Amino acid sequence: MNLKELQRSLWAEYEEKRNIEALRQRQAQDLIYQNHPYLKSLEEDYGKMKLEIVKAVLKNPEMGQEADLKLAELEEDFTITKDSMLKELGFESDPRLPQYECQLCKDTGETDQGLCLCYKQKLASRIFQQEYERGKGQASLSKMSFSIYSTKKEKEGLSQRDNILGIVEDLNKFVQDFDSNLEGTNIIFSGQVSQGKTYLSAALAMELIEKGRLVIYQTVPSLLELLRELAWNYNENSVELKQMIYDCDMLILDDLGKETINDYSRRQLFHILNMRYTARKSTLISSNLELLDIEKIYGDAFFTRLMERCIVPNFFGPDLRLGG
Repeated sequence: MNLKELQRSLWAEYEEKRNIEALRQRQAQDLIYQNHPYLKSLEEDYGKMKLEIVKAVLKNPEMGQEADLKLAELEEDFTITKDSMLKELGFESDPRLPQYECQLCKDTGETDQGLCLCYKQKLASRIFQQEYERGKGQASLSKMSFSIYSTKKEKEGLSQRDNILGIVEDLNKFVQDFDSNLEGTNIIFSGQVSQGKTYLSAALAMELIEKGRLVIYQTVPSLLELLRELAWNYNENSVELKQMIYDCDMLILDDLGKETINDYSRRQLFHILNMRYTARKSTLISSNLELLDIEKIYGDAFFTRLMERCIVPNFFGPDLRLGG
């Protein structure tokens, strides 16, 4: 994943959005002044009177309190007159005022506290689209199709499709209860290949993204690569991006077990899971490994953190690559 390119593209979009809005404001002002020159004269006179009061205070600081009153009266009279004129012209509000998509950052992508939530959500969505092969075409839980799942009765009289419908029902409840889930419930999809675990993980990601949640979706190999990239390019921005992994509403890690398994990878994965466990943030892990293998490979501490508050669906049925 080329994180730098994703960010560069996103910052360029924010800049373009601000430029388009600045152009809109200028065009609105030109149109108003062209058709209603009296309003331009009113604003120019207001500016001159305001400047005269400020100059007077600079010459005689003792009149500061009196000047404040004059400025307040001038501002009030000007606003009433201007608003009245605009209404007569058919405007409910001044069309030259800034119109922002995000009021928090005013479409800059940043606030005093760092990266804005809107930027984080857009970046997370781009990461998902780049990381997951279906990208924008991925259906959410509420829109997914079940036609690929077998209807042949198997375990306890259930078909593969019946089972998936039950899992999706549980996941929908998980989404509905997301705001009140103060425990940070985890989810683990494990077991045999080609049961639709990745598809279901992505559908859950889309469902939460559509509801405005900050979701990070990564394969485990890509996540470890991203962490190395952030470590090599250490700066304030990389710290915030790494913090997103710890703090996002939902972290979805696919393909556990397909990474190069060593002490480094195990330490990193435990650290992430432990940080989110402590913060009571939900994590979904999808793997072709069985639960016992996950415990054996990643250790008791990792497995305990994962399983303490966890939904563990049971997948079964024919290989979906063979047509279900």
